[in-house]
Amino acid sequence: MISDLFRKCDSNPKPLHQDFELFKAFLHHLYSSSEASALLQFKKPFGISLENSDWCDTSSFPKTSSWNESRDCCSWDGVTCDLLTGHVIGLDLSCSQLGGTIHPNSSLFHLDHFETLNLAYNHINSSSIPSDIGHLINLRHLNLSRSSFDGQIPNSIGNLTQTRELDLGSNYFTGQIPNFIGNLTQIMELNLGSNYFSGQIPNSIGNLTEIRELDLSYNNFTGQIPNSIGHLTQIRKLDLGNNHFTGYIPNSIGNLTQIRELDLSYNNFTGQIPNSIGNLTQIRKLDLGNNHFTGHIPNSIGNLTQIRELDLSYNNFTGQIPNSIGNL
Repeated sequence: MISDLFRKCDSNPKPLHQDFELFKAFLHHLYSSSEASALLQFKKPFGISLENSDWCDTSSFPKTSSWNESRDCCSWDGVTCDLLTGHVIGLDLSCSQLGGTIHPNSSLFHLDHFETLNLAYNHINSSSIPSDIGHLINLRHLNLSRSSFDGQIPNSIGNLTQTRELDLGSNYFTGQIPNFIGNLTQIMELNLGSNYFSGQIPNSIGNLTEIRELDLSYNNFTGQIPNSIGHLTQIRKLDLGNNHFTGYIPNSIGNLTQIRELDLSYNNFTGQIPNSIGNLTQIRKLDLGNNHFTGHIPNSIGNLTQIRELDLSYNNFTGQIPNSIGNL
């Protein structure tokens, strides 16, 4: 094929678009065959499981059943290819009834042109995230939610510096958030909610200055919220509810002036609500319920004139309700 291309270029230099199309076809054939092989290798250990398919309504079906060597892999269900190079750049196997284990040396992580990888709503049991995931340095979107993953987040996750969305929610992950999470400086949505993470939030969380949504709820986090949380000035939604956080709310919380939803409920926070809470003038929902807050409700609460939901219940507040509450 490539020799035909050069002969065509020599004999007729005018129809360049035809040469370009021929070259694209050559690249497509060159890359898709090796990447198809890698995908088929990845598929081998998996059977059919309906374990998490209830979350998918009617959209659940075994996408990998269409995968066979008689068809171009770019036509397989769930596979997206680059139209120019033929590289596989996306794999969406969400709601695909996958049941099995991802092995540490899985061929999946040889497909280093991935920009999107979605394995959500499957039953990938007894699988932790292999450290080889750090090879996928072009990833923009990674979704492993509700797929029965377990174990700890590998440090190699810090190599995914182009990632915009990372969803590991509703699994069985344990251990601490690695400090390398702070390398993901392009991330806009990070969901680690509904797992078994523990320990403190690393100070490096403050490096995620582009983030819009951060969900760490329903885990076993402890310790104080780091002051660096105040660096997340673009954030719209922050959910730290249902953990074991202690200590005061840092004054730096007042830097989150774009925030719309803040949930710190069901923790063990103490001390007074900082006056800086009044800086959150765009907030619609504030839930500080079920903690151990003390002292007066600050007058600055009256600055939150956009608020629709305010929960301060089950705490140890004293004194009077400030008159400024009437501004809400």
